[in-house]
Amino acid sequence: MESLKREHSLILTTLLVGFSFLIMVFVSSLIGIAVLTGIFITGRAGGLNIARSFIADSLHADIRTTGMSLSDMVQYGARIIGPLFAGFAIDFIGIGFVFTSVFIISLFGAGLVLVYSRMGL
Repeated sequence: MESLKREHSLILTTLLVGFSFLIMVFVSSLIGIAVLTGIFITGRAGGLNIARSFIADSLHADIRTTGMSLSDMVQYGARIIGPLFAGFAIDFIGIGFVFTSVFIISLFGAGLVLVYSRMGL
């Protein structure tokens, strides 16, 4: 990961999370689920650290801590909203929708980082 640009590392870890969720819909063996969980954990753990580094590098020193605080606030909010959304979606739509939604959201997030990196902001 150190050899990649931060934007590319962030895109890679985001896609690891998304693809592991999408593929989990089709896997029913314990070994397959364990492998996909390992891929998910690698993407999530790496993504959190890379996101913090990305934020720190992208913001001016005067507002860096504010950016990190906002990032953490959004993450903690998502930990409350995400399970509620998933529970309602499973009850009213189906469990496949939840896994597909995580994949689509990860594609959207990776796309935003790609646009940001292309704009050179």
